[in-house]
Amino acid sequence: MIDRKKMKRIVKRILIDKRDWLAERAKLVAEIEANRDGDRVHIYEWSRDCDMCEGDSVTTCPATVPAVIQWRDGWASSLEGPGNCEIISAQDAAEFVASFRDRAAEAAGY
Repeated sequence: MIDRKKMKRIVKRILIDKRDWLAERAKLVAEIEANRDGDRVHIYEWSRDCDMCEGDSVTTCPATVPAVIQWRDGWASSLEGPGNCEIISAQDAAEFVASFRDRAAEAAGY
């Protein structure tokens, strides 16, 4: 059986985590609203895989919190190395030019 002090610490940690999540959700709502393009948002993503190939691209998804979270979680679960994604404006998306690099090949002189 868990003693009372330990239970209070656990409950306090859960409440702190919930506040953090609510703050992150509020920030995401603001980002979506600030960058909405009709009923969609543009998401910039960059990643490097385990073979040192890296690239970036822009994709779109519905401009709702659940859709953005679902996209982000799916994207993050498929990463093989470091990566970053962020919501960008429609103007930035229109001006974006995708890139790809094979750093291992570059290091070998190819």
